[in-house]
Amino acid sequence: MVYALMAINVLAFAFQRAAVASAATDGDVWFRAMILQRDHSGIWTYLTYAFLHDWNGIWHIVGNMLILWVFGPAVEDRFGRWRFLAFYLGGAVVAGLAHTLFSASPVVGASGAIAAVTGAFIVLFPLTRVRSIWLLGFAGFVMVPAWFFIGLALARDLFSIGLGQRMGVANEAHLGGYLFGGVLSFVLLWAKLLHREQYDLFSLGRQFKRRQDIRGAARISDATTQRAANGAARQRPAEKPDPIVEQIAAERAKVSRALAEGRTDDAIAVYRHLVERHGAVRPGAATLNRRAQFELGGELYQRGEHGLADYAFSRYIAAYPRGEESHEVRVLLARIKAEHLGETDAAMSLLESAIGSLREGEVKSIAIDELARLRGGGATA
Repeated sequence: MVYALMAINVLAFAFQRAAVASAATDGDVWFRAMILQRDHSGIWTYLTYAFLHDWNGIWHIVGNMLILWVFGPAVEDRFGRWRFLAFYLGGAVVAGLAHTLFSASPVVGASGAIAAVTGAFIVLFPLTRVRSIWLLGFAGFVMVPAWFFIGLALARDLFSIGLGQRMGVANEAHLGGYLFGGVLSFVLLWAKLLHREQYDLFSLGRQFKRRQDIRGAARISDATTQRAANGAARQRPAEKPDPIVEQIAAERAKVSRALAEGRTDDAIAVYRHLVERHGAVRPGAATLNRRAQFELGGELYQRGEHGLADYAFSRYIAAYPRGEESHEVRVLLARIKAEHLGETDAAMSLLESAIGSLREGEVKSIAIDELARLRGGGATA
């Protein structure tokens, strides 16, 4: 769809240039009827203006099409073809409304709709880098964070409005597009109408909150353990503390702190040692607080450490059978058992349990599909 939109823009520009070059009055009048201007144009122009460009040169359309080509395909891939088209056209309308709300000057160009696309991009792919040509000091390609380009364009529009120096640019249309694209994408992620991925802005925000919760839980756990130890010492002065219990508590606290601080490798190393040394005799030794247990299992699964991930998720189910993430854990655990450990019956049992207690939604749909695949004897490559 991105390339179709680019083709329509280029064809419209070619017709504009041809009409101007031939001095065709009818053609010129027709194109001018497609320009958006407050109080002087029809309602259709809130769409048509976005397919016209400044016909006095090529750089307006070249710049817009380049940005659409760079950022558009990734956003279309997340939205889907027809939803992306609706989103793009909606961005054009909102950008047009933003322009006419603050300016009575005529406007043409796809930049408002494209601003919506870049606003969506920064929400869906905030950590992505873009290959760029560098010409200062040396010539070559460098990888630059996408947010730098988008943030620079946003800052330019804000400064232009603040200083009152528009220079023929529809800055309000750009800002309306950014706002529409960013907010709508975030809301769709929140409502699960767009598939969430690990590194979109919504998921990164949840991960940050989860780490904050884990950090707080770790502090509370440390304080509780210390108070309990002090109380036990006062009540039973003659009783010696169990060094194994103290060691287990200290190692669990290390895992939680490492997760909270983003030191995932350290957390996994300590957890593996904890399981290997105490897991067989004391299963509860390798049980962390609920959020930490879920996050650790997820990290292990993503890294392909399926045996340890199976253990971590199994401990989650045993300790928190009705936990907030218990349904997701059952589905992930079923996938691990079926695809990597050869435990198909156990996987089917987990999926049946999840389906029976889930409401309609994305996780339930995934669980139903997984169960149907296992019952049909299907396999994944």
